[in-house]
Amino acid sequence: INGTLGAMVGRVTFPIAFPNTCFSAVLSQYSIAGGNGFVLRNNAGDRTGFDYGEDVLSNVGRGRAASASWIAIGG
Repeated sequence: INGTLGAMVGRVTFPIAFPNTCFSAVLSQYSIAGGNGFVLRNNAGDRTGFDYGEDVLSNVGRGRAASASWIAIGG
């Protein structure tokens, strides 16, 4: 996932849907140019994907480039 701090919100759609459900999805956020005022979180997913957004702790780094990696486990 690529974006900017303060605007990291959207939905991840799995390339292949799980047969039943997504048990867990883990996100890891990285700010390329610094910034620690935002925490990326995901909402409960379903068999096809999950929604993600940011919790704002402070505006440190707002607008700077950021990326995130994710992994999902399901069955």
